[in-house]
Amino acid sequence: MTHLELMTGQIANFCTVISRNTIVKHSTCMNDIWQAIRLHFGFKPVVVIFLDFDGIKLAPEERPEDLYQRLYSSVDDLLTTTSPNF
Repeated sequence: MTHLELMTGQIANFCTVISRNTIVKHSTCMNDIWQAIRLHFGFKPVVVIFLDFDGIKLAPEERPEDLYQRLYSSVDDLLTTTSPNF
């Protein structure tokens, strides 16, 4: 239990825009945490990401690292998911 709370606490440390209790106390599995992150940031289902991939461009106020992370996340989702998470 201690190790689980330490792990979820570390995730919460890196995702400060989501309530710490949502991640540490109310999640029952890693999928719950991932879904909370997807919901907060508005990540699209994999199929939609694939169709919109060519439209991902650097926004005027965006850092190149942010664009890279969005592109990387899109590709990673496509490669590691067997079915869309709706």
